[in-house]
Amino acid sequence: MSETPYTLHIWPPKWSLQSLDPTCLAAVMYLQLTIPGKFKVTPCTNPDQSPNGQLPFLTHGHVAIATFPSIVAFITSLAKSSSASDATDLDALLTSSQRAEKVALYAHVEACVADLVSYMFYGIHANFWELTNPAMASEMPIPQKYYVASRIRESYRTRLEAAGLWSVTGVEESRKACLKKTTRNQTTEWHSRAQLRGRRL
Repeated sequence: MSETPYTLHIWPPKWSLQSLDPTCLAAVMYLQLTIPGKFKVTPCTNPDQSPNGQLPFLTHGHVAIATFPSIVAFITSLAKSSSASDATDLDALLTSSQRAEKVALYAHVEACVADLVSYMFYGIHANFWELTNPAMASEMPIPQKYYVASRIRESYRTRLEAAGLWSVTGVEESRKACLKKTTRNQTTEWHSRAQLRGRRL
């Protein structure tokens, strides 16, 4: 493998994790399996440095590779191009049937699990403004801290809308209204029981 260092740029650590972003964590684990000891991790607080404005991204000399699937494809190509690369192709020992199963499983995770994770981070209004946005903004310099998190959230909007996971404000309001109604009913019932006990006494 080239002596030029491979550098993985990820969101900084948070909540006792190496990164606050699930995709960044996946990239770290993937590189640890494929090129252990051949890369370094650099916390990045400015996603505008990435080719697509999002993290993670991998740099090698003047080359920058953005998105997790592109990083996987790049490392896989290194492993296949030369045994001297020291990169491991994780699919090398898979049969054609197992490769097909892997593709299907990856597509399922990307289409379902990834959307649910994005929903929790960006689709739920309260989660975004009370957790995701403050966590990201606390790591960013000015002026990025004022707009980048919202820009990233907006980039997920089309996909989450298509999955029916974006129009959540109305749902949250309905839940709040339901909770208030339930609380009110419980309070009324408690007062009624208290009045009934008082009459008996």
